[in-house]
Amino acid sequence: FAATENNKYPFVLTMNTTNHHIETMNQFVFLIVSAFLLCPSFAQDCVVTADYPACTAPAVTPQRLRKEVRSLSSDEWSKVVDAMWMMKTETMISGQDKYGSAFKTWDYFVVKHAVAFSDSRGDQAHLGAHFITWHGAFVLEFENALLSVDPTLSGMPYWDQTISNPSIFTDEYFGQDPGPETDYQVTTGKFANWPIMSSFDISDWSDYIVDDSTVTFKGTGGFLRGTNNTNAFSTRYGSGEAYMAAAKEVTPDDWWSCTTEEARDDWNKFNWCIEGSYASLLHMGPHQIIGGKMGDKSGDFEDPSTSPNAPLFMFHHSNIERSKMWWMRAHSEIQCTYYNFPIASGGIPSLMLGSNGNTDELMALWSLGAAAGGVAEEMPATLPGPYVGSNLNDVTSSSWGFTAEDLGFDAGLAGTGQLTHADLLCWLGPETAPYTFDSHAKCLADTNKCNPLQAAIFDGRDSDDEDALVQTSSSSRLTGVSRQVAVLLSLIVANLRL
Repeated sequence: FAATENNKYPFVLTMNTTNHHIETMNQFVFLIVSAFLLCPSFAQDCVVTADYPACTAPAVTPQRLRKEVRSLSSDEWSKVVDAMWMMKTETMISGQDKYGSAFKTWDYFVVKHAVAFSDSRGDQAHLGAHFITWHGAFVLEFENALLSVDPTLSGMPYWDQTISNPSIFTDEYFGQDPGPETDYQVTTGKFANWPIMSSFDISDWSDYIVDDSTVTFKGTGGFLRGTNNTNAFSTRYGSGEAYMAAAKEVTPDDWWSCTTEEARDDWNKFNWCIEGSYASLLHMGPHQIIGGKMGDKSGDFEDPSTSPNAPLFMFHHSNIERSKMWWMRAHSEIQCTYYNFPIASGGIPSLMLGSNGNTDELMALWSLGAAAGGVAEEMPATLPGPYVGSNLNDVTSSSWGFTAEDLGFDAGLAGTGQLTHADLLCWLGPETAPYTFDSHAKCLADTNKCNPLQAAIFDGRDSDDEDALVQTSSSSRLTGVSRQVAVLLSLIVANLRL
């Protein structure tokens, strides 16, 4: 069922009617009528303004499923690894001849990240409201390339760092922690001896760069790296096991609290939760503690400009996107204002000053990272102001951004040029994105399979159907749908026999 009228989006209930039937029509009608009686405003309009443009993204059904990496079958995991090695070793021309235009090489993504990080106008991918939108689009573009190699994959897997057993730092996954005998190059695991480009020249990527006047990244000594590391293969100066030991300090409740706490009621507060208050162990912690440093050399996962050189990168940021998607679902009441994403002040201060408007949380962040085995870094003497690329209607990293074609978006946005953060919030929402996550699907189907904090937005829900998904927002402009409606719709699903 789907209901839309102009800019009104009551709900979308996704179901496959094949082999389904309504057990009692009277029950079904009662629940529908109850939804309208109890929640008369669930089809409210959003006001379109210059600040808040209309959103035309349709609901996507079915959505592909991103799974936690350790939940993959051995066959699924082998396919993911094989496709990633193909992206690493194939050339762009040959790969696109074989797999189509969605194919991109692994190094394409490393360079794109480095260009955004080192933009002369300010970091276009980190330290501000734009961090999550940029990386969400980045992982989707990567996912599209991965699926071009092997369309049988369900989606880009994610790494849930609150799960410690089994460890991912084993031969079966990302390899054991290396030591001085290999110069800290990772020689075990599925990505053993992962090569780093050693003949990098930024001019080779000029076809993708829209404005080279802002590009400052040049590589280091011919290597596609931002620091003085000349190892031929992916390097880990830090420790995955040390990170997992430190991560035990952060529980699943901590992780889900970023998505559901009432205090996180706008985009900046949510972004701070991921990048700031818990960041030593949620986002930056893995980069620092696992990647590590040795003198002036960074491990690949720690190098802030070229961290996608580490195979773990995409799994880590797929997990950040998992957090974003549930936060959006839990805060649908502010969809009309694009979740209060900053209009004109999205840059570094919103992150660097912390949720209390001071530097206390930032300093605690660096201290926690250092105590957990990461690298303490000095607080900047001055804080830069907001800059182009960090605000809602700015193009996302305009020197080398994202187009509808890059992200696989269909009619309605194709051919419009590089996308803004507003576009990305519209087209990469819980129902409009081409993907969802296994933990979301399970929780939406059965609250017994939710973390208690995750389930808070569906209080009173009762369904043992693991396949039906209640989708509580919409095909176009996403509006503030009442949580009560979600409960009522879930009851409808409970009355459908699968």
